[in-house]
Amino acid sequence: MIASEHARPQPVRISRGGWLDILRFVAGALIILYHFREAAPTPLGQFHPVFDRGYLLTNFFIIDSGYVLSRIYGDGFAAHAIPLHAYVRQRFLRVAPSHLMVVGALALLIALAGLFGIAPSNPQWFDWGQLPAQVFLVQAYGVPGGLGWNAPTWTLSALLGCYLVCAL
Repeated sequence: MIASEHARPQPVRISRGGWLDILRFVAGALIILYHFREAAPTPLGQFHPVFDRGYLLTNFFIIDSGYVLSRIYGDGFAAHAIPLHAYVRQRFLRVAPSHLMVVGALALLIALAGLFGIAPSNPQWFDWGQLPAQVFLVQAYGVPGGLGWNAPTWTLSALLGCYLVCAL
């Protein structure tokens, strides 16, 4: 009997840029439009009901991302070949730079507008007390501050938690 007959079949590696990435791109674009729908010149839901249900795509995006990550990192975690700190650092660096740029730009915009006497149209969204929770992405864990500034980042906050759970 040949040893390879008893070997566990290895899953096919997921290539970057494949159909799962296309699905995540489409879901991400529709999620952005969902969050934009209130500020759009014409209600986007008039064009198609999918624009009013973008919250469902957030769930799909996170599930799809988890599947991709488990396929990419699963064997490495099972074999203890990937150090947890390296994985967490890599995932954090994937999310943090663009998040910090957007939150920083929003804070600068609101501060400069305030210097010129221009108040935001929804001042409750830009309470300076909510900014730390937004910056540190802890608003998905019951820390006050998830309703303002860049409110959709609660998903990034939750995603960072999912990254940690995935590694365990």
